[in-house]
Amino acid sequence: VGKRTYVFYMFNLFKQNSKAGCEDAEQMYGEKYTQKNGSIFKTSSKQAHISATTWIFENGLEYEALELVVQSKTDKETKEKALELLTNK
Repeated sequence: VGKRTYVFYMFNLFKQNSKAGCEDAEQMYGEKYTQKNGSIFKTSSKQAHISATTWIFENGLEYEALELVVQSKTDKETKEKALELLTNK
């Protein structure tokens, strides 16, 4: 799962429902569940997001993943959102 997708979509979805699927993400975020450039994710990409995030949460690494995002080379907006999620544990 990409850093931005994890921080902006998957983290909150899985905090609310650890058994979430593609339909849940689409229902929760609607048209906002897109790539940064506004392109719609393909079904295979959505399934990969769910699969990777399921693994992260099943292994108790959800906050460690946020910490990695904060320390990574990614855009300021994504880092700020990850830091906000960490602060609001």
